Amino acid sequence: MGCGAKLFILLGVLFVLLALACCGGLFGLVYWLKNSFTNSPDAVKTATDEITSISIPAPLEPAAATSLHVPLSGKLVMVGAAYASKAATEEHKTVLMLVEWGDFVNDQVQVTFRHGFEESLAEQGLKPEGMEKTRDVHEFEKRRTIREKPAKFLIREAVDAETGKKRIEVDGTFQGRTGLAVLVLRADEEELPKQKVLDMLDSIE
Repeated sequence: MGCGAKLFILLGVLFVLLALACCGGLFGLVYWLKNSFTNSPDAVKTATDEITSISIPAPLEPAAATSLHVPLSGKLVMVGAAYASKAATEEHKTVLMLVEWGDFVNDQVQVTFRHGFEESLAEQGLKPEGMEKTRDVHEFEKRRTIREKPAKFLIREAVDAETGKKRIEVDGTFQGRTGLAVLVLRADEEELPKQKVLDMLDSIE
């Protein structure tokens, strides 16, 4: 296949993505994501390796993945991997989510794809939960250089107002193997202590 044909295919996929984001919205993208959604541990590890090199600490285990590429060209559209503890079906769960987009996917489509992946995880009881009902919140930033580009991770520690359990969450962006990558962690600190979290962030290459 010539370069011209590949270009037309890529432009066609971009048009579909924009149409889904602007017109079909979340429903269309969630449908597409669900068709590529898998719980295979091997697929989760493959998706993770496509995003970056990272040491996943216990008790996190492979939970779900999705991978979308442009037909024929193989160009990355979006890849996601999720890890969870065995207690991930409980109210306060420990979940890690990694997502990366191709370098041609715009901000609007990125946000919609992330929401779609989170909705797919929610159906499995794995959507990362925020700290809506917490007290004694302490937050700080961890900055690194990954693949010669700046990376920033916002880390929050807090106490659950209802259970008294310590919680930790991380939201960060960094340069993945292909494009912008996002890391989201929601955890019980007794399951995943802060030092383990910091070591995990330091392991990203």
